[in-house]
Amino acid sequence: MAHAGEIQSGEASGQLADVDAGHYPEAWKFEGFTDPCLNQLFTLKRDICICGRPSYWDQTQKLFMYYQDKEKRWVICPMLDEEGRNLLVSVQDGSMSARAFEVEFGLWYEYAPEERRWCDRRLRLTQPSGGQNKPALVARRVSDPGSETGDRITIWAGSSKSTPDSMDERRVTEPMARKF
Repeated sequence: MAHAGEIQSGEASGQLADVDAGHYPEAWKFEGFTDPCLNQLFTLKRDICICGRPSYWDQTQKLFMYYQDKEKRWVICPMLDEEGRNLLVSVQDGSMSARAFEVEFGLWYEYAPEERRWCDRRLRLTQPSGGQNKPALVARRVSDPGSETGDRITIWAGSSKSTPDSMDERRVTEPMARKF
């Protein structure tokens, strides 16, 4: 049995990629954003690098996901901004543009233009593999008065249609660490 913070062999790692070791899954499917254009399959493009790391792209090539080394987080960004400026070139030059960004695995902030603010989202993430999806990972913030921040993240594994209440908890927990 795994203890808090440990992951048993064969289970998902609780991170999108091991950027330090250079291990990147071939694809991630996102579900749970309010903007439906963000709920897509993002596929690894090793030939399009940002900050020396490969990026992920949606099927339309209008959105890309990259790792911000400075902030230690993943970000989803449109290829072009409202004025038609190429944001890929901007982020390759060091800009910090984003439409959504990772707080912790499974928890992201999405910019809501109608509200003019960043809103947190609980996402379901799957790794498509050979036409089948690996177990979805769903994160939920849980109050933990014993931790430094008073919160922890618990990650469940289950089918992409599961909810945290219907899944087996895999005992993967991490302290809540927000970046703003």
